[in-house]
Amino acid sequence: MPESAVPPWQRRIDLAERAVGGSLDAVGLLRHEVDRLAEDEQLLSTPADAAEMSYFLALLRELGDAAEREYGVALDTIKQWVNEERVPVEHRCPVHNRIATVLAESGHDWDARWALRGALKAARTPLEEAHTLTQLGAVFVRLRGRAAAREHAERAARLASQADGSAAWLDVRMRSAHTLFLIERPLQTRGRGLDLVRELVDLCGRQIDRWGNDHPRALEALVIMTAAKHAEAVAAHDLAAQERLTDALAVTAQRSASLLGARHPQARAAREALLEAHEITSQVRADEERREQDHRERARRSERELARREEAERAKARDQSAANGTRTQPREPVAGGAGEATAMFTSPLLTAVPEDRTPHDPAEDLREVIARARVVLWDFDGPICRLFAGHSADWAADGLVRWLEARGLHGLLTDEEREALDPHVVLLAVARRHPGSDLVLELEERLTLEELQAAASAMPTAYADPLIRTWTAAGVRLAVATDNSPRVVRKYLVSRGLLSCFASHVYGRTQNLHLLKPNPHCLNRALAAMGAGPSDALVIGSTPADCQAALRAGIPFLGYARNARKVKELRSVGAGLVVESLEQVLRIVRSTA
Repeated sequence: MPESAVPPWQRRIDLAERAVGGSLDAVGLLRHEVDRLAEDEQLLSTPADAAEMSYFLALLRELGDAAEREYGVALDTIKQWVNEERVPVEHRCPVHNRIATVLAESGHDWDARWALRGALKAARTPLEEAHTLTQLGAVFVRLRGRAAAREHAERAARLASQADGSAAWLDVRMRSAHTLFLIERPLQTRGRGLDLVRELVDLCGRQIDRWGNDHPRALEALVIMTAAKHAEAVAAHDLAAQERLTDALAVTAQRSASLLGARHPQARAAREALLEAHEITSQVRADEERREQDHRERARRSERELARREEAERAKARDQSAANGTRTQPREPVAGGAGEATAMFTSPLLTAVPEDRTPHDPAEDLREVIARARVVLWDFDGPICRLFAGHSADWAADGLVRWLEARGLHGLLTDEEREALDPHVVLLAVARRHPGSDLVLELEERLTLEELQAAASAMPTAYADPLIRTWTAAGVRLAVATDNSPRVVRKYLVSRGLLSCFASHVYGRTQNLHLLKPNPHCLNRALAAMGAGPSDALVIGSTPADCQAALRAGIPFLGYARNARKVKELRSVGAGLVVESLEQVLRIVRSTA
């Protein structure tokens, strides 16, 4: 078919799809095509044209920097159509609504508001009016116009309450309730906000049931519902629920990125919801840890004051006894018995120093071990980030298990190993039974690929980044010693701008899997390369294997545990110093730097 006979939108989209596929010729032709958009008198005349434009812009967005100019030109063109009211009035409402969605996704909320004003004036049915009102409410929330947002969302809700239960009206109900929920945040323990959470849970659940788990609208509903439950958990001061729901948002964000593409607006919205929940939860956790630390500090001060008073009373009694001329003869100690160590003399000629009863102070121990460290060896997954925050470790383990089963090796793992849902458990189990085999090498490479994929959505551990930078600025040398692949560690550190803090000192998993922790091999490698001794170093880890490796290497160990269960696990293998937030470590480093 001659080019002139190809429908314009088909030609544009074909070029954009070829450009996304890597055709350099298509990229050049695409630039020319975008520059001619303004010449098309029928560009956005129907809802079908608006849908094609939306898809065309999504393809340009997928090209990233290579089509940044073209994306801007296309947006300017559709703004011109809105401002000049060029869309035929009979199609203006649906076309302007679609255009407003594109503009809002691109961060042009004021232009989206203008498009929706035109759509509202042109609405011809209650459903068109309600849909436009929900869009306007969402735009005004982002523009911080709470009163206008509430007005539009409530009008949409009233229209929806008079309508049937079709999918379109269900969508209006969910979106208007979501807008009203956003206005009510932060939620109170009582009030309309919690009622809106319950309404959203019901509406989102129905939306998911209607569309199926992996449909974009179902994923959007899942994000809205989970974020609403998280806000409810914040209002209830339920930290455990906040952490669980943040993990659920991480999984949903990963699913959205996998199914829709990382640049898809819905995938971006899922990441934004995840980051917001993570920041709130981290702050709540830090506040709770600070309160607990303050409480422990007050208790320690009370204990020290009580010990001081008791000692003062004993000293006073000894002074009175000496003044009265009393002589207290020492008891005859039993050889090797407690009396030999604790005998107390009150004779003015023979005075023994009393036993030190000052309470043990973990905070001072922590300060001392940090001040002494000249080299800090970090574990990666846990202290620096949560590697599988957005790419579930369960999925990674299940992928390895299914890969083995596809090769007829189902019986290679025990039921316990198969159900552990830990990729390292699967890898080590196979390595024990087939050490050094090609099967183990291939399985290790597959795990590395899973870890590399997970690194793209890894969640930074709270306060880890500033702690790493502060220690580096103070002249302390850092290394990573981990059971993860060193390729994964470097990828993550580069993404956070932290690789220079570790120089070349990243020591990770090799093909010699018998050298994984609790074997201290990677710790000893790091010390040898940095020319440091065990007494000059500090290991920061989050697993019992980290602690055991440090003990075997003779290096002081600081445990990081993000919940009570992790604390208990570390204590069970002899970890003396454990923190539940790196903020405490950061404060000490800053105060001593």
